[in-house]
Amino acid sequence: MTTAVGGTSEKPVLQILDAGLSLVASKAAIEIDCLLLGRKFGFEAVNQLARLLENSVEVTEGAGKAQSLMDAPTVSAVDKAMSDSEWAAGELTTIDQLVAEAAKIAGVASGVVSGSETKKESLEKLRAFCVALARCASAYRQSIFDEQKPVHRYRK
Repeated sequence: MTTAVGGTSEKPVLQILDAGLSLVASKAAIEIDCLLLGRKFGFEAVNQLARLLENSVEVTEGAGKAQSLMDAPTVSAVDKAMSDSEWAAGELTTIDQLVAEAAKIAGVASGVVSGSETKKESLEKLRAFCVALARCASAYRQSIFDEQKPVHRYRK
């Protein structure tokens, strides 16, 4: 989840091909579920996912500008996860809208970690997004893996 350019390490960003993304998203969903059930649990995965989302978007306040630092497949997967989890009220039609929603998700996740976000509805939405993101990441990686498999010798 960390990228390196010119030998220097940058902030980690969300990447759909990252092998650990589906695991982090799944663990975050479990951590949120434990919180909803009133169990004591750490928020390591929620924090990691929040940082990944925060590092993957840039929103300029006042100017209404938003920029995604995610690659195209990751943007597509995040959009699908938002749609599947019904995170956004309506359909997202622009990158600016998607980036703004991703920033909201990061804000809610950061609120969970700091203890300021405790509304059941917000927590359930975040959990649904985490589950959907885990599924999307897993499915995308599997499709890439399947595409790279050699064709069986009897199937030509």
